[in-house]
Amino acid sequence: MPKAKILPDDKTIDIDEEKTLLEGSLEREIPHVNACGGIGKCSTCRVYILEGVENCGNRNEEEEEMANNLNFGPEIRLACQTRLKGDIKYRRLVIDDEDLEVSSLSRPIGNEREVAILFTDIRGFTSFSERHPPYDVLFILNRHFNQMSKIVEMNGGIVDNYIGDSLFAIFGMEDEEDFVFKAVKSGVEMLNDVDKMKGYMQSMYQEKFEIGIGIHYGKVVSGEIGRGEKIKKTVIGDNVNLASRIESANKQAGTRFLISETVYEEVKDRVISDDFVRMKLPGKEEKYTLYEISDIKKKG
Repeated sequence: MPKAKILPDDKTIDIDEEKTLLEGSLEREIPHVNACGGIGKCSTCRVYILEGVENCGNRNEEEEEMANNLNFGPEIRLACQTRLKGDIKYRRLVIDDEDLEVSSLSRPIGNEREVAILFTDIRGFTSFSERHPPYDVLFILNRHFNQMSKIVEMNGGIVDNYIGDSLFAIFGMEDEEDFVFKAVKSGVEMLNDVDKMKGYMQSMYQEKFEIGIGIHYGKVVSGEIGRGEKIKKTVIGDNVNLASRIESANKQAGTRFLISETVYEEVKDRVISDDFVRMKLPGKEEKYTLYEISDIKKKG
């Protein structure tokens, strides 16, 4: 049976050829961070092979992708994906006390799931804030967010965060039925509420009031973030960033409500789409097809 000498613990253990380095070390109660739960979706279990790199099995597809993304040399391996053919000596790389405190050794700190992500943003609110007293600004924000949050919650979504004058909501965290459509329905209802608020803003402040909405649907990592009483559930991943960029694309496209093609394919028979645009989004090389949504089709 292959042996592995582990640093900085200075321990040598036997590891069955059928088991990974991570499984072997955890079985011997050697602390080893694995934020994704050992499924090859993070790099926190990485090790540096000091001796015997030739005794490590070839990288599988998951490990090869991570190695390419992070420019790992052949001596850097993911413990959760690496099996042995012979003896090795390696050093754990994520090892300090803080690393171990924020990572559970018995379960992953996150899990993959598919959700719909909705972002809203008030147009021109920075200049509005500069022209009006701070208390008025807070009053308007609270009034607006109160209504937007009600709409999200009535459609089964969760408001994840308020960021300045923007709102970030998630649909599908509890595996609700039809959550992609409910996210789009929320967007339509938000626009209807904003249209009602325009008269109020004009009479009270002589100001226009408009928002942009963007929705995308895809895989994210769901987990908890924070400490103590401040811990909250959230989602992280490239699809979250993409949803935010779709919302921002309204400015360039001259629209109010855009959804990704992924969302459109889920809801196209139940929504009214006035038009579509193809455009590059910040940080992305390819062009994206985005659909403008104006309403939900009436039943019957």
